Amino acid sequence: MTKRLLALALACCCAVAQGVVSDRSGQPRREGERLYNGIVLPKAWPPRDVPPAGRSELPVPYLGAGRPAVAFIDVGRQLFVDDFLVERTDLARVYNHPVKYAGNPVLKPENDFERHRPQNAIALPKGGGLWWDAARAVFRLWYEAGWCHRICYAESKDGLRWERPALDVVPGTNRLLPDQGVDSWSVVPDPDAADPLERWKLFVMPGGNNCPGFCYTSADGIHWTNRTKTGDIGDRTTIREGATIHRATGEGEETRVGNDCLLMALTHVAHNCVVGNHVIMSNLASLAGHAVVEDRAVIGGMAGVHQFVKIGRNAMVGGMSKLTQDVVPYTIVDGQPAKVVGLNAVGISRAGIQLEARRNIKKAYKLLYRSGLSLQQAIAVIEQEVDSCEEVEHFLRFLRNAERGICRERRERD
Repeated sequence: MTKRLLALALACCCAVAQGVVSDRSGQPRREGERLYNGIVLPKAWPPRDVPPAGRSELPVPYLGAGRPAVAFIDVGRQLFVDDFLVERTDLARVYNHPVKYAGNPVLKPENDFERHRPQNAIALPKGGGLWWDAARAVFRLWYEAGWCHRICYAESKDGLRWERPALDVVPGTNRLLPDQGVDSWSVVPDPDAADPLERWKLFVMPGGNNCPGFCYTSADGIHWTNRTKTGDIGDRTTIREGATIHRATGEGEETRVGNDCLLMALTHVAHNCVVGNHVIMSNLASLAGHAVVEDRAVIGGMAGVHQFVKIGRNAMVGGMSKLTQDVVPYTIVDGQPAKVVGLNAVGISRAGIQLEARRNIKKAYKLLYRSGLSLQQAIAVIEQEVDSCEEVEHFLRFLRNAERGICRERRERD
């Protein structure tokens, strides 16, 4: 470590910023103050008049006139130790500066697909992947061939001289995934994967706006299979600490989260789930695989949603609820198992639904839950007796497609 780095490091340990730091009580300290270990706080650090690209050693203000005879390092933890604490040891200081390799660039466009656009001939590592293979004692490189064109593969024993092996993916070339266009990607080894066919992972983002990414797996980093979508996260969606969103399983499947959602801390969206727009999931709420949450639904903290369950538009789920059946749009459910406790009148009003439509929703709700009719009978009566509007038509579509059954209304005896 150079003296420049050491000086910066100890300055950071002293928590010096613009000459003002705070002690344990939160009270500000000023430049020139002597700390418990004898160090005098410097002025603003790092010095503003030192060129960042310069190679000269940075001055260390607190090693000048304010340097203590003894600096105590047995008080608290020390992340870095500077010159005057080690100058009487047998350590030798060595300054290392990188030397630019005369043979740069080490990878140049050479073939037709690396030059498929003459004005943008590219053989570029970009964000791809460069890994050392200890078993074979080679560097492995996945790089971009041509501008946003294809992924190719190269190997090197020293990182300077690269070879393009002839592979069997596109016979006689070093191309991989010939049918997958790319903009950016990342290759990641996973040596501890339970399935040996998934020891390598490839994450690809195609070119173009609003294109979902894809995941591939491989046993050797050459032959890639199991193409799945990485998932689509909408605009202005907030994902807080510890939240998890799992990629889909199955060819061509996806996990999707819409626009303007809020996924609070430690929420979980499992594989193949579809979450609509303006959805709120409170802390620790969890969706099992293939669950569907429609627009403007609110899921309370620690609620658990069974796989394949659907939560309707503008519905509200109480905290710690257990959902094993579909939640009808515009309703409030609560409990273990969850039961309907009423119409989400406040949520419907805040969503901007017109008064006449709200009255129709209320009438449909009463026919479904208060008339004593079966689900199919209620659907038929609602179709005949409730004025049609977009909200009621959505209500009916949801009921017709409720494959797991619907949450029923809570009775007094419950």
